Amino acid sequence: MMEWFLAASALILAGGLIAEALPDRLKAGALTLCIGLALVPLVWLALSVLIAGGSLDLVVRLGSLLGEVVLRLDPLAAFFVLLTSLGGFAASLFAVGYVRHYLAEKRHFAFHFFFMALLLVSMLLLFVVQIALAFLIVWELMSLSSFMLVVFENETAEVLAAGINYLIAMHIGVV
Repeated sequence: MMEWFLAASALILAGGLIAEALPDRLKAGALTLCIGLALVPLVWLALSVLIAGGSLDLVVRLGSLLGEVVLRLDPLAAFFVLLTSLGGFAASLFAVGYVRHYLAEKRHFAFHFFFMALLLVSMLLLFVVQIALAFLIVWELMSLSSFMLVVFENETAEVLAAGINYLIAMHIGVV
């Protein structure tokens, strides 16, 4: 059943990539649609583990560097997957209205929605990955994608400084 978790994650990432290929006015809606579709299996998996107890495991073979990576959805992880999935969907709904201001300014959204999708998937993976090196890689993906979202409004030095401070804090936090 954890294959559904990977399929939902792939759908979210695909939504981020598809959004980048679309005109700016359609990007937020496309990502919201993909996250909404991915929400169904994510909520179903999380609720089934929370109600029935136990855990769901999947072993993913990632070559010689990482070897076999275990993804485990236990009740604690299921709780956070549920909250993050719902929060990610709410954030994507908010983004539909949020980008209207930038559309009026004719501002381009270079990779903004891809990084939003990558942030959501990396946050979801943080809860289920069981191997330390894989956890650190996912943490780095989360840090870099959220950094790119923080510096999206990069017209002012304050925003860039806040983004750099955030990136430094995330790298100190992993140590």
